[in-house]
Amino acid sequence: HLLASLVRRWGAVREAPPAEPRGARAANGGGNVEVLPEGTLLLGRNAGPALAELLFARGYRARHVRVDTDFLAVGHVDELFSHVVTGPQPCDFALLVASPERGLAVAAPAVAPDARFVRVQRALEARIGASRSALREAIVRHTPGCRPLALAVPVTFDCRGDAPAPRDCRTTEPNPLNAIVLRRHVIVADPGRAVPREAIARLLRAHGQVPH
Repeated sequence: HLLASLVRRWGAVREAPPAEPRGARAANGGGNVEVLPEGTLLLGRNAGPALAELLFARGYRARHVRVDTDFLAVGHVDELFSHVVTGPQPCDFALLVASPERGLAVAAPAVAPDARFVRVQRALEARIGASRSALREAIVRHTPGCRPLALAVPVTFDCRGDAPAPRDCRTTEPNPLNAIVLRRHVIVADPGRAVPREAIARLLRAHGQVPH
């Protein structure tokens, strides 16, 4: 059994899924829990209290940030934040941050988005930016001297409603934040269009990564 083998190999703790109120189960998926190399936990604000308490009991109570995922349809933190490793030390990493403003800029030469779409992207940029600021402050507080770069990844969202409170948002193309990172190799979902594909590849290559 793969799970049992990994638990033994890594010296991990195997836990049964915590019991949660109805509706919290999807929010407790693995994509809603991220840990940075220096030890800060990113946990979606919609994650259930039993899951949060399980992680806090494992040492993350003072080393976590609750990320605003309320506007997302799936509601997972890895739709907004990820990271790539840039060196051997715990602080040698760069944050990958979903940026609807950058997504608009990348799309601009080929697409003329309507006014509502632009308003929604700018509202989401502000919400994601607030979480990014809270995360960077937490990293500095938890690990003084650790100031990783934040790389703006072009992403746009299709949402219900309008600014300032869009809801049920999903990325308009496969989300490059849902990447698999294998040391310096980053396996990214293909957005299906050449312009965003090359923009993402350039961003990763500029910081020592090999995109696939």
